[in-house]
Parts: sequence; structure tokens; C-alpha cells
Amino acid sequence: MLENENVFVIICWNIIFILVWDFIVFCMCKTLNEDQLDYKKYMYKIKYWEYKGVWYNKRLKIRVWKDFLPQYVSKNGFSKKNLNNLSLSYINQFILETCRAEWAHKNCMWIAILLIFINKFIIGITFFIVVLLINFPYICIQRYNRIRLIKLKEKILKLSKSEFQNEETLNIAYKKI
Repeated sequence: MLENENVFVIICWNIIFILVWDFIVFCMCKTLNEDQLDYKKYMYKIKYWEYKGVWYNKRLKIRVWKDFLPQYVSKNGFSKKNLNNLSLSYINQFILETCRAEWAHKNCMWIAILLIFINKFIIGITFFIVVLLINFPYICIQRYNRIRLIKLKEKILKLSKSEFQNEETLNIAYKKI
């Protein structure tokens, strides 16, 4: 399709395709309900190879770079930059938002397949890799954070209310995760 255009035009069209697709995914993501983003569904479940989150630390050194990537927060939206509250409702919302972000980034990657077919091979592969490199780190961050949040949620549910009267105890419990 774009094989006979000059390189600048090809790059511009590819960027337009990516931006349009990302906008479509963004709009679809906003319409998802909580049932579709249940962290117990297979897509979001902790996989055996993640070793309860250890894989992200050992192989990807995620703690070193995850805070340097920007995040999208809509007006009155939910920020996933920091854990601001230790209530179960807040943690559940945080887990839900990690599922929403993972869903969005995984679906943003589908455009990469189209780009291979509409471009010359080398340009298609280049944009394919760029799309994957942009979205893959965010997917890893969401999965890593969700694993930690699920551990925290389970720990809070196991401990009695009397142990959580003191906010310092909550902070100690979170840091151990």
C-alpha cells in the first residue's frame, strides 16, 4: 500500500495509523466495565513464569526504570504512580486500573501487525519493533504492580483489624512486599 511513497510520507502515514489506532483503543478501554477487567481472569492472572513478580526484578530490573516512564491520568483520573491509600477499596481500584492499562497497551500493539503488511519489509519491521518497545514496558509495569498489590491485599485480609489500628504497621506490611 505505502510501498511507492517516499520515506517521509511513509513515516507520517505510519504515525497517523498508530495514533488513530491508539485513540480507538483508548475509547474502547474507557467503555470496559469492571467484570471485563477482573484480575482473576486468565489474561490478568499471575503466570507461573513470573515467579510472583520476582522475574520482573531479576530479568528486567524493573525497579530501576519503571518510575521514569510517564503515565496517563485523565482529569479526575486514577494515578498509578504511588500507593496513596491502604484501604481495600483503594487497592481493589488500583488493581482494576492496572488491568485496564494492561488491556489498553496489549491492544495498542495489534497495529504492529498491520504495519508489517502495508509497508516495505524493513519499514514494517522497524515500526513493528517500535510499537512493541513502546507498549511492552508498560505491560510489564502493570503486571509487576498488580502482583505486589494482590500480595498486599491478601496480607491485609489475613491480618486482623486490631493489627491495623496503627498506620505504621500498615507501612511496614507494605514494605515487606
